[in-house]
Amino acid sequence: MKTKIFALGFGAAASLLISSGCASMVPKPEISASRLSGADLSALKTFYIAYEKQPTERQTRTLKAVEAAVGAHGSVSMGPQSAMPADTDCRVVVKGHWFWDLGWYQLKVEVSLYNARTGVLLGTGSSRRADPSLRREPEFMANEVVDAIYRGAERDRLP
Repeated sequence: MKTKIFALGFGAAASLLISSGCASMVPKPEISASRLSGADLSALKTFYIAYEKQPTERQTRTLKAVEAAVGAHGSVSMGPQSAMPADTDCRVVVKGHWFWDLGWYQLKVEVSLYNARTGVLLGTGSSRRADPSLRREPEFMANEVVDAIYRGAERDRLP
């Protein structure tokens, strides 16, 4: 009789531990952003998305997504680093990390905003969505990163 009660108590305790552990393991997207203290991003009106070498098809998709997201804050053009117009306020650098898992998907996007004249980093952000239940289109990820940079993460300011 004692053995049955112990077995029931042990089984209940084990299932409680297992179920509470699973509840705390809900996947969440990894989104981070920081902005130079005192940087007035609203003053930026012309953006240039610069790349070093000719982008692949997937990289172009990421660049176009960021172009649309940044376009909500001013006029945007895109091209090689060496062709950046002289009247550009902000140089935008984009890194899109793609991964294969029964199909290509964007695992991570990183966006950095630089003062085009001085080269000072004004803001940076990234979004990483590895879990299959969290995956989103590049357009969604670009919007969340650019929005996070413009909101400015108060807890994570650049020095």
